[in-house]
Amino acid sequence: MKKYSKLIIAVFSMAVLFTSCNKTKSTSKRFMKAGEWTVTELSVDGVSQEELPHWVVSDCDIYNESCTGSWRNDEGGATDFVWQVSNKEESFTISRQGPDEGLEHADEEMATQCFEFSGTYEVVESKKTKMKFTSNTTEGFSGQSAIITIEKE
Repeated sequence: MKKYSKLIIAVFSMAVLFTSCNKTKSTSKRFMKAGEWTVTELSVDGVSQEELPHWVVSDCDIYNESCTGSWRNDEGGATDFVWQVSNKEESFTISRQGPDEGLEHADEEMATQCFEFSGTYEVVESKKTKMKFTSNTTEGFSGQSAIITIEKE
C-alpha cells in the first residue's frame, strides 16, 4: 500500500507542477500579446503629447526575460525599448535602448519621446486589448503624472 501511496503522491506532484507551469505561460502571453499596439494616450499632468506612437512588441515570457519592442511613429521613425512586468503584474517598466547619436530626424524624435517616458509604471488597467499605466518616476517627467494607454490593433 505504501508503494501506491508514494506513486500517487509523485504523480499528483508532477500534475500540480505541470499545471502551474502552463498557467504561468498563459498569464505571460495574456499580459501583452505580440504584435502592434496603438498608443491612444500619452500624457503628462493631463497634457497630451502631440504625436502618439505605436508599439510593436515581440513574443516573450514576461517572467523569465526582458521583453523587447519598437516605439514607432507614422513618419517611419523608430527606437527600441525593453519592457518588464513585476510585482504580480502590478508594475510595468519600460526602458529605451539604442544609440543616441547618428539618428535620422524621425528616429531621434522617437528616441527622445521613448526615453522621456522610460520608467516604472503602475498597471492601472490590464485587459486583453487595452492597458493603462501611470507613473510619477519617468526619466523625463519625474514628479509629474505620466500616463500611457495602449490598445491592441
